[in-house]
Amino acid sequence: MIVSEVDWRALAADHARRTDQWIQPHLNRRRHGHTHPVMDFLFDYYPYSPGRLGTWHPGLGLRLEGDWEPLSKADAYTHDGATWGVDPLTIDRARLALALGVLKGTHGRAAQHSCFGMHEWAMVYRTSPSDVRHESESLRLSPTEIAGVVD
Repeated sequence: MIVSEVDWRALAADHARRTDQWIQPHLNRRRHGHTHPVMDFLFDYYPYSPGRLGTWHPGLGLRLEGDWEPLSKADAYTHDGATWGVDPLTIDRARLALALGVLKGTHGRAAQHSCFGMHEWAMVYRTSPSDVRHESESLRLSPTEIAGVVD
C-alpha cells in the first residue's frame, strides 16, 4: 500500500505525540539525576533507548511517497525511485523469528493483569542487597517474606 507524504507525516507526528509522554519525563529525570523505578523501567531494564522508542517506522506492507529516508543504512528499507519501503528479503531472519514467536505465543490469549507484585519479587528473589537494581526503593515485603512466598 502506498502512503502519501501528508499521511505518513501525520502518522509519524502521532507516534511522536504518543511516545513523548513517556520519553520526555524520562529524559528530564535523567538530566536532573532522578529516577523512577516504574516509569523508567522500559529504558532501564530493556535495551530500548528513548531515541529508539521515538523513531517511527512504517513497517511491512507500506511504501512511503516523498522525502523520507531510514535513519540507518542497516535497516531493511529500499527505495524504488518513487517510494521507500521495507524489503522483506533483507530482514534479519533471527529478529523476524523472535517477533513471530512472540506474536504466535500471545495471539488469542487473555491478558494477565494480576501479577500482585510477583515480577517485582522475582527480580529480587534470593539476591544480595547490592545486586538489587533499585535498592533505594523499598519493597513491600522483606527478602525473607519474598522467599517464603516464592518457595
